[in-house]
Amino acid sequence: MAVEPWQEPVRGGGPDRSFFGLSGLEQVRAYVQGVAPIPPIHHLTGIMPTQCGPGTATVVGPATPWLVVGRVVEPHLLVETALLLATRTVAPPATGVEVLWLSSTQLRHIEADNRMLFARSSIIHSGRQLALAEVMVEDGSGRQVWHATWQARLRPMEDVPPPPAVLERAAHPSYPTPDPYERPLDPQASEWMAGGLPNWHERLRAVVARTAIPPLSWLTGLRLTDIGDHGAEVTMPATAWLSDGTGRLMVGALAQLASVACMSPAAWTCDPGRTPITLRFDLELRARSVRADGQELRAVARLEHRDDELMVARGEVFDGRACVATASHVSLDVPVSGPRAGGAGERVLATILFTDIVGSTDQAARLGDAAWRDVLARHDAVVRRHLERFRGREVKTMGDGFLVTFDSPTRAVECACAIRAEVRAVGVEIRAGVHIGECDLVGGDVTGMTVNMASRIEAAAGPGEVWVSDAVRSLASGVALSFKDQGRHSLKGIDEEIQLYSVED
Repeated sequence: MAVEPWQEPVRGGGPDRSFFGLSGLEQVRAYVQGVAPIPPIHHLTGIMPTQCGPGTATVVGPATPWLVVGRVVEPHLLVETALLLATRTVAPPATGVEVLWLSSTQLRHIEADNRMLFARSSIIHSGRQLALAEVMVEDGSGRQVWHATWQARLRPMEDVPPPPAVLERAAHPSYPTPDPYERPLDPQASEWMAGGLPNWHERLRAVVARTAIPPLSWLTGLRLTDIGDHGAEVTMPATAWLSDGTGRLMVGALAQLASVACMSPAAWTCDPGRTPITLRFDLELRARSVRADGQELRAVARLEHRDDELMVARGEVFDGRACVATASHVSLDVPVSGPRAGGAGERVLATILFTDIVGSTDQAARLGDAAWRDVLARHDAVVRRHLERFRGREVKTMGDGFLVTFDSPTRAVECACAIRAEVRAVGVEIRAGVHIGECDLVGGDVTGMTVNMASRIEAAAGPGEVWVSDAVRSLASGVALSFKDQGRHSLKGIDEEIQLYSVED
């Protein structure tokens, strides 16, 4: 079997101890400017800082297939890097950052499309000993996909020499092969991405048997070792590849280990013929510092609650000395894409509308939290007023967007256009996508290929645009709506090209 990336000699490293005699802001600036050594996590995943200021940091990283577990990208390494750097900018010299708890929420699926993810973090509050920070992650289309907050302790470091008078640029060695995230997937990881095993129970059993290896497992050594009705066990080496350059294992690595452990029993309890999805994922994690010493970490999780709307799983991560490193729980909202085991779903014909605010993260950063909350409240009020007017049914909100069903494609298009026109007065632009077809109605949720198509159409639209499928255009052609041909498009996850149209103002 080929050597997995985490088994290779570690690339990159950390600075000497005198570097930490600089103020935290100077340290982060050195990372951004490429003066400091490149930490291993950059070589492994491509995550790197691009901007910083007092109390702020921006980090980017590719949505590489290497980070896929299940079916979507796992973002906690990117999330922690952004939170850590923002927190470090407010730390005095000779001060370390120790994470106490992390709260993480998925707003949208992150597709493995190799486009850049942008994590913008900022300090909410800082004092002499504690700091509270938050981060918002956007995908390559500018949509908010993940949000997290954490609390960290600012702890004095001992035996830190005086910093150098002039910080010399660190040497960046070259390597004979590309960094792991730049390489093609190993065949076993590619097979997992292709989804050769249609039954989810078979997929999980194959992972335990090591006949199937998800990309993230191949990259980091994460292993599902046991799965069943009783719960799940997942292991991962505390490899230096997952360190921040100081010898400390990244809390993001602990978070991804805990989340996989908690997600696994939830997936196992779903109908074996259905694919588990997570339309909302909430992780609460309390952690302590773990050394990147190569010892095996072990996470155990169990499903504590399940009903038609919510699953809750709890888990612990143990370090190499069998001491608890993290305690976590995960809440999963609407966790299956079809009828749940023991429950029936209804197949219905519906028109699906997705809307999304364009560039919401930049506006939130520019306006500040209070002003942005006011803008969102006004936007939501506009949307809901028009949903009532055009008889749309709100299925859910997703951060800064809506998923809505209609029994008429004409009303769906007219509603989208009315929302587009009125929210401009609020100071925002939306994009919208509309498609019609059969869907699975389960409880209060709607799922299926029609929903996925509408989401993909919305993502293809530009700022201020309403795009529709050819089926919607044909059915709505008898009303006073003007459509512009946008050509045929290849949409992610759709085998054939789809003819799309925009609705003119």
